[in-house]
Amino acid sequence: MSVTVRRAGVEDITALASLRWTRRVDEMDEQPWGSRAEYLDSMRQWWATHPTGMLGFVAELARTENCGYLAVHPSPRSTSFYERCGYATSEGLLELRLDRR
Repeated sequence: MSVTVRRAGVEDITALASLRWTRRVDEMDEQPWGSRAEYLDSMRQWWATHPTGMLGFVAELARTENCGYLAVHPSPRSTSFYERCGYATSEGLLELRLDRR
């Protein structure tokens, strides 16, 4: 099997959004807002206005707003990606899930 790793482009947004929808709905039993088609359309619109991606945008916004930290909930497969972006394991992190009862 051959694997090519490259930076995602605008031509990849539908596939990326579809993977994200599948993970949230099928693997995590969450329900994103709206229908699958609305979600994919929203992601395509977001990508059009943020072509360089989200991690750098969010980190810069957090710095501008003087936030103390950013937290992510990576899957086991994405942990190394976040580590390469500078994220580190933090002990004692607690969360209140407002989207579940």
